[in-house]
Amino acid sequence: MKKLFHKAPPKREEKGVKKHQFTPDEQVKSYFKAHWRVLKQTAGKFLKAPLDTLMTCSAIAIALALPVGFYLCLNNIQAFGPQWEGHTQISLFLNKRIEEARLGRLLESLEYWPEIAKVSMVDKTQALKEFQEVTGLSDVLSALDDNPLPQVIEVMPSQTNREPASAEALLKRLEKLPEVDIAQLDLAWVQRLSIIIEIGHRIAFGMMLFLAAGVLLVIGNTIRLEIESRRAEIEVAQLVGATKAFVRRPFLYTGALYGFIGGVIAMVILSVALYYLSEPIAELSGLYQQQKRLLTLSFSDVASLLFMAVLLGWVGSWLSVNRHLERLTPN
Repeated sequence: MKKLFHKAPPKREEKGVKKHQFTPDEQVKSYFKAHWRVLKQTAGKFLKAPLDTLMTCSAIAIALALPVGFYLCLNNIQAFGPQWEGHTQISLFLNKRIEEARLGRLLESLEYWPEIAKVSMVDKTQALKEFQEVTGLSDVLSALDDNPLPQVIEVMPSQTNREPASAEALLKRLEKLPEVDIAQLDLAWVQRLSIIIEIGHRIAFGMMLFLAAGVLLVIGNTIRLEIESRRAEIEVAQLVGATKAFVRRPFLYTGALYGFIGGVIAMVILSVALYYLSEPIAELSGLYQQQKRLLTLSFSDVASLLFMAVLLGWVGSWLSVNRHLERLTPN
């Protein structure tokens, strides 16, 4: 009896190269190796053309250093704010008919006010001498029988009441005292200084935006020239199946390295500028009888500056690469 079912022939083994399945570990290692290889190649190209690299990075560094340096100058000026506010005083011109006993009680009561840090009495005789020296009317004032100047109390607001709004509130309260004829607070210059510093911060922010746009243009133009010089190489790579990410990678590292080196040079420029300004700052500190050190870049400032420089380099190169690679894409 013939067999109805035949035994299936054994499967032949497929000849050829077996596909290797990469483990996640190997994929991660391969990814970082590829990026590290591109980074080394980019750094090598920088070293082969040091003068061109230095010129481009210096332009980036100047654009980064200008707004940061202006910002540091404003912070140094603002650092003297508490010291200047410490000299802010309220002058109380008292009624001429006030008695000595009542004057003593007024001084004692003012010392217990929580809004007041210090109360001092201005000597009328000494004030008259200073007035004569300033005005040059010593002969006229000497002919007077009595001292025309009133009793004056100088009030130093407490630390928490030296802001313009708090000082004005204290001034209004002192004006209501029956012994006070006039209460005067010279706060206009403090307000002007505060407004000038605020304007300066806004100017620094505007400079930062405009110069950041300048950095993007410098890096974008540099990457464009790099793409044009490697046009044939890019076209061949695309024809053999290179992805956009593969073609774009070296240019992104080029822009990031330009930004990083520019940030380092910017820090050097700022350090030299701060050293140059250290002597005038020390002299200004001496005028205010305090040891005020020049404010320098902190670790967070340095990290932020380098991060922004690298980010601007990366973004500028990414925009330029994406724009120009579309033209080189083969049909």
